[in-house]
Amino acid sequence: MSAAARRLAILGLAVAALLSLTVLILDLGDIDLPGRAPLAVAFMTLVPGTPIAVALRLADIRITVVLAVSVSIAVALLAGTAMSVVDGWWQPSAYASLIGGLDLAMTPMVLVLLDPGIPTRPTAAGADSAPGRRRASSMTSLLKQPRLLGLASVGMALGLWVLACRQLDASRAGVYGLLPIAPLSYWLALLVLVAVAAWSLLRSRVDQVVLAAAAIALAGCLYLTVSIADGAGGLGAGWVHVGFIDFIDRTGDLATGVDARFSWPGFLAAAAAMVDLGGLHDASPFLIAAPLYYCVVAMPATWLIGRIITGSIRLAWLAVLLQIGFNWYQQDYFSSQGTAFVLYTAVLTILLWAVSTAELPPIRGRRELHWLRAMQRIPGRPGGDHPLGPGQLLVLELLLVAVIGAIVVSHQLTPIALIAGLFWLLLAGALRLRTLPLVTLAVFTGWFSYGAQAFWSGHLAQILGDLGQVGNTVSGGVTGRLVGDPERQRLLLTRIATTGVLLILAGVGWLLARKHRLTWVTAGLAAAPWTILAVQSYGGEVVIRCALYAGPILAPLAAITLGRLGRLVLNLPRLAKGAVPILAGVLAVLFVGLTLTRSLNVAFERVSTDQVSDARWLLDQAPSGATIAEGAAVGPLTMAGLGKVTVSDLVSASCTYTLAQCINLSLTDTSNRPDYIYLTLGQDAYGHLQFGWPKGWTEDVVTQAKTKRYAVVRRSAEAIILKRQPATSTDATTSRSGNGGS
Repeated sequence: MSAAARRLAILGLAVAALLSLTVLILDLGDIDLPGRAPLAVAFMTLVPGTPIAVALRLADIRITVVLAVSVSIAVALLAGTAMSVVDGWWQPSAYASLIGGLDLAMTPMVLVLLDPGIPTRPTAAGADSAPGRRRASSMTSLLKQPRLLGLASVGMALGLWVLACRQLDASRAGVYGLLPIAPLSYWLALLVLVAVAAWSLLRSRVDQVVLAAAAIALAGCLYLTVSIADGAGGLGAGWVHVGFIDFIDRTGDLATGVDARFSWPGFLAAAAAMVDLGGLHDASPFLIAAPLYYCVVAMPATWLIGRIITGSIRLAWLAVLLQIGFNWYQQDYFSSQGTAFVLYTAVLTILLWAVSTAELPPIRGRRELHWLRAMQRIPGRPGGDHPLGPGQLLVLELLLVAVIGAIVVSHQLTPIALIAGLFWLLLAGALRLRTLPLVTLAVFTGWFSYGAQAFWSGHLAQILGDLGQVGNTVSGGVTGRLVGDPERQRLLLTRIATTGVLLILAGVGWLLARKHRLTWVTAGLAAAPWTILAVQSYGGEVVIRCALYAGPILAPLAAITLGRLGRLVLNLPRLAKGAVPILAGVLAVLFVGLTLTRSLNVAFERVSTDQVSDARWLLDQAPSGATIAEGAAVGPLTMAGLGKVTVSDLVSASCTYTLAQCINLSLTDTSNRPDYIYLTLGQDAYGHLQFGWPKGWTEDVVTQAKTKRYAVVRRSAEAIILKRQPATSTDATTSRSGNGGS
């Protein structure tokens, strides 16, 4: 470990120890301190993985960082699963005390393990005699420092973005998402950031600090603008998790008989523990920043994959920017999927690092038998000039098994993509830990058979029915999603085209790098996730998930293509002078396109503070056992407490009549009439954009409901709540008369 890496490791140990001590004091003392929730998030992200990863004494600090984050998150998921599955174990405070105490106990021992005797470069004689000579003597020379200029520009862009969040009225979003309503300050912020990124990428010496700051700022602008402007996290699926997490936090139990997602409790239970440690009422505050959090914690792994595949620091950062710019999938909301994807990326990174730093025996003999001989090949010990010893390899494999186990107990789809990738590495002779694929398959099979029994026992026919139905799965995941408003259907095609561009760029990049010794390894890892198409339709979303899992490999391959094009530009004297504006223009097109593709659903997926307060008011007012009908399952009402109320769609999906007739059926069916009706602007937009219903159809529902003994009990700028009034004797007589005449 170099001197710089050792200093970074010591800093990480100090931060982790300080977090452990702070969280323990706040939790045990039940101290309500501002910022307690972010501290809880940081605690679960860095503890106890930091001392464990540093204790391995890997020469490459980059893989140590990836290990520290992934192991910490994995421990939280596994501990949460154990606490929620075993009766009487739900004790988040005890978990924090155990993990924090372990970190504090390990830190001094790990510091002793670090080798302090690394020689440093000697200082020239007299260099310290006049330290002032090294420093700039004026503010002008200070401002000329490239790093300060770059960071100042990023800071200015963030200021413009904050202004944009204050100016944005997301309720005006329509079929084009943010494109026509984003304020000028938003576009100026993007322009400054792409200029900084392009300038930093094309400098003779890449400044990774500036590029990291620009990448994180870009992710914030592109992923969080609507949520910050509205003051609440979007996506109804995220609010579903808020309700699930609240149930676990209150009861310490799993409602596996209510919803199949409780069969994979890792994320839900860990988030419930995080709510407890953060001193929060529920998990809703985590929804706003979740996309940025997932992007940042996965960035070291994403960068390192890019560095391994491209062999270039410059192209590795370009790959990070491409990964951000092509991510229209919105699977980075507060969810099991987002968390599992971070761990999935980490496992790929560690295994790619292992094979890239190991000696690969050459494959000899007849060409047609190369694949057979590759399967028999065992790579050398990873680590490059400082190969791992047997003990280090064993610990690394155990840590990987723990991370994989955390993925298995948290998400049903991610392990399938991972298993496919692991078996590909085994077949390509690029995996020294040859038992890892079989162990992963065994863990997955065991959990699915026993831990997820509540899921498959009721859905076995549906699960088996998807096997081998690749055509139907692709059709449902692509053409099946092109519904609703005609203009919206055309715009949805831009999402498909965006992923198509990424696949083409990656394919060309693979051809350009086909002489790289890991060519077939990267090809297989990019292709492995698509095998899910033959296994699961996943509610029509599996195509999106396949593209998501392939992204960490596709982005570096695409960066190779753009890098080659960039070299062609630099070789042309007329274009070389404009290289920075050209690259900035390419990035600007990418991020403007992402602003469109990622925000196409904003009109109905956004959630405002008004919607949240109205939903909470309704849930507080509704008695136990009440039924609530909503225009569509979008918005915060999906957080409805399990076991207290029942929430259903006002318009049944099986209804084949006109909209007015379907609503009338829902309101006149005496056996299923809801006690409350909850309507929002988002539901109105959803009906219009997805099903072609007329704008303002929710107001027609209000008018129709008033004739069915419903009264408006709460109305805000974004929501209307109606309550069914008690029946009168006149109503009952009329009802019997109407039934007799039919």
